[in-house]
Amino acid sequence: MNLHACSEEQILVEYEESVFPITLFNVWISEEGQKQVCPLLEQAKRLEIEADAVSAIEEPLDVYVFADGKLVQSILLEREIASVAIRNPQYRYAKEMQDATQSEETISTAVKQRDVPDHTRGNLILGFSSMVWASVFVFFLYKKFH
Repeated sequence: MNLHACSEEQILVEYEESVFPITLFNVWISEEGQKQVCPLLEQAKRLEIEADAVSAIEEPLDVYVFADGKLVQSILLEREIASVAIRNPQYRYAKEMQDATQSEETISTAVKQRDVPDHTRGNLILGFSSMVWASVFVFFLYKKFH
């Protein structure tokens, strides 16, 4: 596969005499990152793309891009000029992309905990109230038939 054309707005690759547009799967790229994608791809001696099993087959095709064997998304994440769009452990390269964001994750734990809702209390209340209602229901059934 060869890089046909690249700009901040569009990446075109050539494969078997066909040209098609691609985008980098599962990353949000900053404005600075957009400027670095094309040089990364243009300097690579070998480009490979791989679609995740969950990505839609549509144009532009969302793919993982490898430049000289290194995942481009991970490079951008390591440089802190991109962020993971969706943290889904079922995505093929989720672990590699998570590892690349380790420096990004030096944000304080308190901020992270505040941003992530804790459903434990709600689940306990829901479970308890369900048990109470089930008990009331069983009590009324018992009174009705005895």
